[in-house]
Amino acid sequence: MNKHYFTIGAVTIIVIIAIIYGFFAAGTPGEARERKFDQERVSNISSLKYVVEDYYQQNKQLPSRLDDLSTSSYGYGSIKDPETGEEYFYSTAGSTSYKLCATFSTASDEKQDSIYGYYDREFSHPKGYHCFNQTIRTSLYD
Repeated sequence: MNKHYFTIGAVTIIVIIAIIYGFFAAGTPGEARERKFDQERVSNISSLKYVVEDYYQQNKQLPSRLDDLSTSSYGYGSIKDPETGEEYFYSTAGSTSYKLCATFSTASDEKQDSIYGYYDREFSHPKGYHCFNQTIRTSLYD
């Protein structure tokens, strides 16, 4: 009888340790949700970068606002934050430079984000509001 209690106790301890380890390795469910939203933000910003470049290639100028892309024939990710529904900030800074900005729930972390499969050095970001400065390489389109 005592042998069964020992086995049940040992299994219980192992399960508890596994759950605690899971929280340390992957984070809490709330942290996982925040990382998922950040993953979508990075994916959207990355897609928008290529759509802006396509727009430039076709029109020889940057779009004046993100809505200009939605009325074009370009396919892209969302121009809106997946959590808040607010449009990402976009502004031009000259004829070939622009910035795309978003508010991130977490700081990017190469080790942690690679678990989720979306780490991208080009779009590394701190927690909070961050802008990515981009420049069209005109030599590609001349």
